[in-house]
Amino acid sequence: MDQYPSSSVDVIDAFRALTAEARRNVCRTLVAEFSHAECHEVWDLIFNRFHFDVLENLPLELSARVAGYLEPSETFRLRQVSRRWNELFSTPAICGSSFRSFNSHQILNTSAAEWKQSYSRYAKCQLALRTGRPAGEALYSDISSDWSQCNDNTISYSDGMIAWAKNQVILLLCLRSGRARYFNTANRQVVVCVRVSSRIIAALTSHGSCQVWNHKSGKEGMLRLPSANYKVSLGYIRHNFLVDEDTIAVYLAGSQSIIVWDLQTETSRQIYIGAEPFHIFLDAKGKTLTVMRLEDAHENLVYRHGDHISQIVGVTYSIDRNSRSDQRSFSFPLPNSVMSVDLRLHSCLNNIKSCCFRLSTTISHDKKDDAQPLAVGEFITFISYSNILNRPVARFYPEIPCGEMDKRCLATVMSEGLVYYLAENDTDSSAIVLDYRRGEAIQAPGINLASGVFGGNSQYPCYCFGDTFIYGIGLSDVVRVWCFDEDVMAGGGIGRHEIFRDRRDLES
Repeated sequence: MDQYPSSSVDVIDAFRALTAEARRNVCRTLVAEFSHAECHEVWDLIFNRFHFDVLENLPLELSARVAGYLEPSETFRLRQVSRRWNELFSTPAICGSSFRSFNSHQILNTSAAEWKQSYSRYAKCQLALRTGRPAGEALYSDISSDWSQCNDNTISYSDGMIAWAKNQVILLLCLRSGRARYFNTANRQVVVCVRVSSRIIAALTSHGSCQVWNHKSGKEGMLRLPSANYKVSLGYIRHNFLVDEDTIAVYLAGSQSIIVWDLQTETSRQIYIGAEPFHIFLDAKGKTLTVMRLEDAHENLVYRHGDHISQIVGVTYSIDRNSRSDQRSFSFPLPNSVMSVDLRLHSCLNNIKSCCFRLSTTISHDKKDDAQPLAVGEFITFISYSNILNRPVARFYPEIPCGEMDKRCLATVMSEGLVYYLAENDTDSSAIVLDYRRGEAIQAPGINLASGVFGGNSQYPCYCFGDTFIYGIGLSDVVRVWCFDEDVMAGGGIGRHEIFRDRRDLES
């Protein structure tokens, strides 16, 4: 009888009958007999045997939820893993989920024909922002305004436009076109607060009026505010005067209400909200106004630095003139049940669609002769308005040590969880990128103030501003801007007003 297997089935059966040691010896002998092509084939078989692509086999809805934890730039990197992953991470569901998680201010319309270009543009900008590598820069000089005389109330930035006021004159500079325009208040009224949006520029004056200009169409309007609510030292409002598109909102301390007014209809609506909130979100498209407050364990409002809070509370009001003044409440739980609040960052890091402040947890000592309470946990809180959910979203990140951020106007929120601030030393000033999502702090290699207009100047910039595409610094009568959008640079870039320099030219 033949002692050798007559078919591949017999070979497999004989191999299974061997002892463990004999199986290992057979494997070693077979590997030595394999050709080069057979080795590659066996390697692929072994890889497939021990590797299972979980993501590829998940339903698309679950894969999209996983993509919500990935930055848009990371989805492009993962497309290189395999052909299947290239298809998967190019789908509207995956890209839309990643976009929504990292950009709550905008909506990615995946039904539009150009949505892939928009997604790619945003991903490249975010990567450039996170790594501190702008695509180009511009310098605006000989501007007839002194930044050193301005403050948080008399400077405003939005959508590539910056406005600042001195006495009765407002200067609006479009950073994309380089066009500068001047606006004068009626009867030479002194401007105490100015705000700019994608459509209008609005100014509160010392005589109790709010003057509004549409910087696109040229239309003008004026709203007379109750003089009894005017605060002589601070104006009508500190940070609760805001604009969105062609709508303005002003908090009136005397009546504890907010006046909402739009330039198109020139009609107003007054909404009673009670005590002054620490932040307000205005959504002109959604026709809502959201008031944010801090409360302690007894539901008392908290305003002072160092006080303890138990929750962040919000109330949303309808500002639609054709509907009732409905309202809905919500709250955000804190990382710990009771935390100390630090609002020093809020004055210089808040804007129309987001705000930022610190929270900390402390341990108190029982004995009076012990040292001061020891801070054991600090968090940076980002509250941003989501145009998708039509309500604010709060996220808490562990603090990255950075004492310079307590200095007013030296820091700005570029996007949610990403802050730029100017670090000062004896020789120069450079931008530091604080990435709270990753818990990293790096020096921006493409932004250095050691040379050029800031070289050797002992003064520090009095104002920093920016968004997902632009970062800028103002000093005296000079504005210096860095652009992170490669498409803008390819189309002619920023800086046609004065001087344009492409980052690639500087590095060549």
